[in-house]
Amino acid sequence: MNRVEAGIDPFYITSRFTPKERCTLRELILSGGPIGRRRCVGYLGHGTVYPGNRRFIFEMCDKLISDPRVRWAAVSTLHDYAESHPKELWPLVLKWGSVRSRDIRDGVRCCILEHILEYHFREFFSKAARHAERDARFVYTLQGIYKFGEAAEPRNAALYDGLMARLEKPVKRSPRTH
Repeated sequence: MNRVEAGIDPFYITSRFTPKERCTLRELILSGGPIGRRRCVGYLGHGTVYPGNRRFIFEMCDKLISDPRVRWAAVSTLHDYAESHPKELWPLVLKWGSVRSRDIRDGVRCCILEHILEYHFREFFSKAARHAERDARFVYTLQGIYKFGEAAEPRNAALYDGLMARLEKPVKRSPRTH
Protein backbone atom coordinates (compact mmCIF):
# COMPACT_ATOMS: atom_id res chain seq x y z
CA MET A 1 0.00 0.00 0.00
CA ASN A 2 1.28 3.45 -0.92
CA ARG A 3 0.51 5.50 2.19
CA VAL A 4 1.31 8.77 0.40
CA GLU A 5 -1.14 8.10 -2.45
CA ALA A 6 -3.73 6.88 0.08
CA GLY A 7 -3.46 10.24 1.84
CA ILE A 8 -2.55 8.76 5.20
CA ASP A 9 -1.58 11.52 7.63
CA PRO A 10 2.24 11.82 7.73
CA PHE A 11 2.03 11.68 11.53
CA TYR A 12 1.29 7.97 11.23
CA ILE A 13 4.26 7.18 8.98
CA THR A 14 6.66 5.55 11.40
CA SER A 15 8.34 3.03 9.15
CA ARG A 16 10.57 3.07 6.13
CA PHE A 17 9.11 4.57 2.96
CA THR A 18 8.40 1.86 0.39
CA PRO A 19 9.89 2.18 -3.11
CA LYS A 20 6.44 3.23 -4.42
CA GLU A 21 6.14 5.89 -1.71
CA ARG A 22 9.59 7.21 -2.56
CA CYS A 23 8.57 7.44 -6.20
CA THR A 24 5.38 9.30 -5.25
CA LEU A 25 7.34 11.73 -3.06
CA ARG A 26 9.79 12.40 -5.90
CA GLU A 27 6.85 13.10 -8.22
CA LEU A 28 5.42 15.55 -5.67
CA ILE A 29 8.70 17.49 -5.75
CA LEU A 30 8.91 17.50 -9.54
CA SER A 31 5.31 18.11 -10.57
CA GLY A 32 3.20 18.57 -7.45
CA GLY A 33 3.54 22.34 -7.35
CA PRO A 34 3.67 24.24 -4.05
CA ILE A 35 0.96 22.13 -2.41
CA GLY A 36 2.64 18.88 -3.45
CA ARG A 37 6.01 20.08 -2.19
CA ARG A 38 4.50 21.05 1.16
CA ARG A 39 2.86 17.65 1.36
CA CYS A 40 6.16 15.96 0.49
CA VAL A 41 8.13 17.82 3.15
CA GLY A 42 5.46 16.91 5.69
CA TYR A 43 6.01 13.21 4.98
CA LEU A 44 9.78 13.65 5.07
CA GLY A 45 9.61 15.40 8.44
CA HIS A 46 7.63 12.58 9.99
CA GLY A 47 9.76 9.97 8.21
CA THR A 48 12.80 10.89 10.30
CA VAL A 49 11.56 8.53 13.00
CA TYR A 50 12.73 5.55 10.98
CA PRO A 51 16.52 5.36 10.37
CA GLY A 52 16.09 3.63 7.00
CA ASN A 53 14.64 6.83 5.52
CA ARG A 54 17.71 8.99 6.26
CA ARG A 55 19.49 8.96 2.90
CA PHE A 56 16.26 9.43 1.00
CA ILE A 57 15.33 12.35 3.26
CA PHE A 58 18.75 13.95 2.68
CA GLU A 59 18.31 13.59 -1.08
CA MET A 60 14.81 15.06 -1.06
CA CYS A 61 15.60 17.93 1.31
CA ASP A 62 18.59 18.82 -0.86
CA LYS A 63 16.14 19.29 -3.74
CA LEU A 64 13.62 21.21 -1.64
CA ILE A 65 15.96 23.79 -0.08
CA SER A 66 15.95 25.91 -3.22
CA ASP A 67 12.15 26.38 -3.00
CA PRO A 68 11.42 29.35 -0.70
CA ARG A 69 7.94 27.99 0.09
CA VAL A 70 9.31 24.84 1.77
CA ARG A 71 12.94 25.77 2.44
CA TRP A 72 12.67 26.19 6.20
CA ALA A 73 10.68 22.99 6.58
CA ALA A 74 13.39 21.14 4.64
CA VAL A 75 16.30 22.52 6.71
CA SER A 76 14.31 21.91 9.90
CA THR A 77 13.91 18.28 8.85
CA LEU A 78 17.68 18.01 8.37
CA HIS A 79 18.16 19.49 11.85
CA ASP A 80 17.02 16.16 13.27
CA TYR A 81 20.29 14.60 12.05
CA ALA A 82 22.80 17.18 13.30
CA GLU A 83 23.72 15.21 16.39
CA SER A 84 23.62 11.71 14.91
CA HIS A 85 24.87 12.13 11.31
CA PRO A 86 26.95 15.31 11.02
CA LYS A 87 29.38 13.82 8.48
CA GLU A 88 26.55 13.08 6.07
CA LEU A 89 25.09 16.57 6.58
CA TRP A 90 28.39 18.38 6.14
CA PRO A 91 28.38 18.40 2.31
CA LEU A 92 24.93 20.03 2.40
CA VAL A 93 26.19 22.63 4.90
CA LEU A 94 29.05 23.54 2.57
CA LYS A 95 26.86 23.52 -0.55
CA TRP A 96 23.93 25.54 0.78
CA GLY A 97 25.95 27.62 3.25
CA SER A 98 27.84 29.16 0.34
CA VAL A 99 25.00 30.16 -1.97
CA ARG A 100 23.98 33.69 -2.85
CA SER A 101 20.60 33.52 -1.06
CA ARG A 102 20.80 34.93 2.44
CA ASP A 103 17.60 33.13 3.41
CA ILE A 104 19.11 29.76 2.52
CA ARG A 105 22.31 30.57 4.40
CA ASP A 106 20.29 31.69 7.44
CA GLY A 107 18.34 28.43 7.40
CA VAL A 108 21.51 26.37 7.15
CA ARG A 109 23.12 28.35 9.96
CA CYS A 110 20.34 28.20 12.52
CA CYS A 111 18.84 24.79 11.72
CA ILE A 112 21.92 22.74 10.85
CA LEU A 113 25.35 24.34 11.39
CA GLU A 114 24.62 25.64 14.91
CA HIS A 115 23.58 22.17 15.99
CA ILE A 116 26.48 20.37 14.37
CA LEU A 117 28.79 22.69 16.30
CA GLU A 118 26.69 22.19 19.43
CA TYR A 119 27.45 18.45 19.44
CA HIS A 120 30.63 18.14 17.38
CA PHE A 121 32.52 21.41 17.75
CA ARG A 122 36.01 19.92 17.88
CA GLU A 123 35.52 17.88 14.73
CA PHE A 124 33.73 20.44 12.56
CA PHE A 125 34.86 23.88 13.65
CA SER A 126 38.25 23.55 11.95
CA LYS A 127 36.50 22.41 8.75
CA ALA A 128 34.13 25.36 8.95
CA ALA A 129 37.04 27.75 9.58
CA ARG A 130 39.01 26.46 6.57
CA HIS A 131 35.97 26.79 4.33
CA ALA A 132 35.20 30.29 5.63
CA GLU A 133 38.75 31.41 4.83
CA ARG A 134 38.13 30.47 1.17
CA ASP A 135 34.48 31.49 0.81
CA ALA A 136 33.17 34.90 1.87
CA ARG A 137 29.55 33.78 1.71
CA PHE A 138 30.26 30.98 4.13
CA VAL A 139 31.69 33.57 6.55
CA TYR A 140 28.23 35.14 6.65
CA THR A 141 26.71 31.71 7.28
CA LEU A 142 29.10 31.11 10.16
CA GLN A 143 28.62 34.57 11.67
CA GLY A 144 26.12 34.95 14.43
CA ILE A 145 25.61 31.33 15.37
CA TYR A 146 24.27 30.80 18.84
CA LYS A 147 26.71 28.90 20.99
CA PHE A 148 25.10 25.82 22.50
CA GLY A 149 26.67 22.73 24.04
CA GLU A 150 30.30 22.24 23.01
CA ALA A 151 30.31 25.56 21.15
CA ALA A 152 29.52 27.37 24.42
CA GLU A 153 32.50 25.92 26.28
CA PRO A 154 34.87 28.83 27.03
CA ARG A 155 37.80 27.50 25.00
CA ASN A 156 35.62 26.75 21.98
CA ALA A 157 33.74 30.04 22.23
CA ALA A 158 37.11 31.84 22.23
CA LEU A 159 38.19 29.94 19.09
CA TYR A 160 34.96 30.93 17.35
CA ASP A 161 35.19 34.58 18.45
CA GLY A 162 38.83 34.75 17.33
CA LEU A 163 37.97 33.41 13.89
CA MET A 164 35.11 35.85 13.50
CA ALA A 165 37.33 38.77 14.52
CA ARG A 166 39.98 37.66 12.02
CA LEU A 167 37.51 37.19 9.15
CA GLU A 168 35.29 40.16 9.88
CA LYS A 169 35.12 42.58 7.01
CA PRO A 170 35.11 46.24 7.91
CA VAL A 171 31.80 47.92 7.17
CA LYS A 172 32.09 51.13 5.20
CA ARG A 173 29.98 53.79 6.82
CA SER A 174 29.18 57.21 5.58
CA PRO A 175 30.51 60.03 7.74
CA ARG A 176 28.10 61.32 10.36
CA THR A 177 26.89 64.83 9.99
CA HIS A 178 25.60 66.87 12.92
